[in-house]
Amino acid sequence: MTQFIMYDDGKGEFGPLTDLRSPASLRTGSLLTQQRQGHQLGGEVAACWTTPELAVVIREHMAVPINELPDGDTHLCVNNRWSAIDAVSPPEAGTALIDSSSGDVVMAALDAESARSLCETGTLPASVNRVAIEAVLYRYPWDILDHLDRALEVDLAL
Repeated sequence: MTQFIMYDDGKGEFGPLTDLRSPASLRTGSLLTQQRQGHQLGGEVAACWTTPELAVVIREHMAVPINELPDGDTHLCVNNRWSAIDAVSPPEAGTALIDSSSGDVVMAALDAESARSLCETGTLPASVNRVAIEAVLYRYPWDILDHLDRALEVDLAL
């Protein structure tokens, strides 16, 4: 089972929809985005990294470490805006999958130090290999609507 860190890169602009929840906790089909991510990756959220302000609220709703790395030497960090409507396999250690249209990190398999850096600053160390892929990352509320048909199709097939 793949455990992953769901992290907030700070590029989502969802307005009040994310005042009290992570973008991955939005219902973007018949499932929450984080549920679809778990299904697509064959795993579950092991930790959540977000802003200090939102961390206070999220701690009340999630039973995983917030803004702390889980145990382990290597971590799969998944952007909490990734729609998971694409079939994407986790990358090899030391590699990041980058959305070709936006240049944003979709997910990355990193050592603990690099994972902390990505989660805290949103930037990848220069030593990380980058692989461009096509993926849907939600940025605005209307992005959810633009991809709702595909999200429902994926969700109902699970």
